[in-house]
Amino acid sequence: MHNIITVETKSWLDEYPQFAYDYFVRKTSLQMVDSWLLFHSAPQDMIQESSRFTNNSPGAATPVRKTSVQELESETGLSRSILISKGISIFLTMPLSCDVIPLCNFTSDYAARKILQKIRFQNYNREILLKLIKDIHNNLDRRNLCHKIFQDIRILTDADRCSLFLIKGQKGDPSRCPVNQLFDVSCHSTVEQMQRTEEIRIPWGNGIVGHVVEYRKYLNISDCYKDDRFNSQVDGKTGYKIHNMLCMPVLQADGEVKAVAQIINKCNGAELFTNSDVEVLLDHIRIVFEDQSTIDQIVRKIMIHIQSILHIERCQILLLDENTETLNIPDVLQDDRFDPSVFAIICGLGIQHAQMYERTMKAIAKTKVTLEVLSYHAIAPLGEVQELLREYHIPSTKIYKLHDLKFEDSSLNDKEILKACIRMFMDLDLIQRFGIEYDILCRWLLIVRKNYRPMTYHNWRHAFNVAQMMFAILTVSKLGHVLGQLETLSLIIACLCHDLDHRGTNNSFQKKSSSPLSQLYSTSTMEHHHFDQCIMLLNSEGNQILSHLSSEEYKNVVRVLEEAILATDLDAYYKRQFTFTQMAKKGNCNWKKDDNRELLRAMLMTACDIGAITKPWEIQKKAFASISIKLGPLSEGVKENRTQWLKLAEEKRTLF
Repeated sequence: MHNIITVETKSWLDEYPQFAYDYFVRKTSLQMVDSWLLFHSAPQDMIQESSRFTNNSPGAATPVRKTSVQELESETGLSRSILISKGISIFLTMPLSCDVIPLCNFTSDYAARKILQKIRFQNYNREILLKLIKDIHNNLDRRNLCHKIFQDIRILTDADRCSLFLIKGQKGDPSRCPVNQLFDVSCHSTVEQMQRTEEIRIPWGNGIVGHVVEYRKYLNISDCYKDDRFNSQVDGKTGYKIHNMLCMPVLQADGEVKAVAQIINKCNGAELFTNSDVEVLLDHIRIVFEDQSTIDQIVRKIMIHIQSILHIERCQILLLDENTETLNIPDVLQDDRFDPSVFAIICGLGIQHAQMYERTMKAIAKTKVTLEVLSYHAIAPLGEVQELLREYHIPSTKIYKLHDLKFEDSSLNDKEILKACIRMFMDLDLIQRFGIEYDILCRWLLIVRKNYRPMTYHNWRHAFNVAQMMFAILTVSKLGHVLGQLETLSLIIACLCHDLDHRGTNNSFQKKSSSPLSQLYSTSTMEHHHFDQCIMLLNSEGNQILSHLSSEEYKNVVRVLEEAILATDLDAYYKRQFTFTQMAKKGNCNWKKDDNRELLRAMLMTACDIGAITKPWEIQKKAFASISIKLGPLSEGVKENRTQWLKLAEEKRTLF
């Protein structure tokens, strides 16, 4: 009977709203007003949760409505976000299936305080979301955008640090692995610091990140040191101890892993990240990787996120309608809509953009001309090629003593050095195995020699000595059989090209002088330049010694080439030295593992590059005397110019 009276009363009040209004104004208490305000400001899940403090009946709180993937991807799940027609805009509204939760009685002060606290946190989340939406449009650089989003993820999940790993390599490629895009994002980190971070490659299936990539399931770990999959060496390198971690895979439409997101160390003392943290990470990662190819998709998805997180019924975005009517104004100066200052700004911007476009086109044209000139001068002179081709007799390895680790090059002239290089290719059976044409090999050797500058130390003769040392090690120690002919070919080419276009200065000087090379490559500056020059010469017309390799073989050769040339950076060597020493002490290394083979090749390149210091003192003394004689007059002549003197000082430091 009571329920019937209640229903009739509600129906009568609905028919006479003015009476309800007058009664509310006269009889409502302050507590009822507070309840009304809380009901209309708090999200529905918070109101539902508060009922647990006033009602004895058990039950979980109604969760916040989440945006489903079907809503994001379907074309019919939500009405069209924007309709421009005669100035009328259509709102994006919530689906009719969303239930309205009835008003709850707020009789507990604790419940009210809890809801107010959550309202503040929800408002903070809204501010972050709106900032993210602005960042998507104001910042076109993906790295900057990712860094900002991950800093916001760190705040929302109360984590200490975050990281993002992208999957590099094609499916089926043995070198495919997750590589750090952002590493250790914190409240104080910057994008510039992220760019200077050393590249970290995690083998497929190794560590927690590798496990997440392989099994495509997220991991929420309370104590990483108790997890067998955790690699504690990372803490040793960074000096930062990881306690708990949430690691989330980002999947493509076909189910393949595209990236891995990682949040580390819950700051509020909790041992585990919560389900809310998982949802926050999923929502924000979606913003990074969702399709943003068209303006309609961007606007539609932004509006869906706004609806979901701000708990609103409608949202609206107004865009400029380009299909406007043509205006025919006889005297624009007399028209009230005309603003001379705005017109002047528009004209100025138009002139500026026209001038910038003209300068850009001229720069592109100059670049093309420069490349054409460089290509012409990079070609070896025809006379030198024919002269080398006429040398039918190539002395044996025994005559040149190429197997000797105490080899001395002072007795060989330039032509003999070229012939010795050909002999190394012959004895390693690289010409026959990879179908290298003899005349192309001669042209390639000549063009490599031509692209070495006449430096005191980092010159063509030094490159030949490095290649000879590699040849001797591979043949005497039988390491050539362990690595195979493909990697042997890559290492010999890398030795001959590892200092191409060297300027006589080290990476530190390039950074301090803010040279154009340092702007191109943030780490291993000169080594990256040497590799780029090597690839350019290998692909130049008439010098393609790798033209008969299959696509898979060519890709592997280029990969090993890059790793080998970058390994000549001593900074990279010092980082790997301890690992290699420990592996050598244990013995019985598995050389079939790609990581072990790469480490071995890197150590071989460094050993050959500085191999001159291992030769007898008489040989070292001659080389030292030759360098000192050449540097003496140069040092006296450039002391008046401080810039050149600093350059020379860096060169001396590099040599000695």
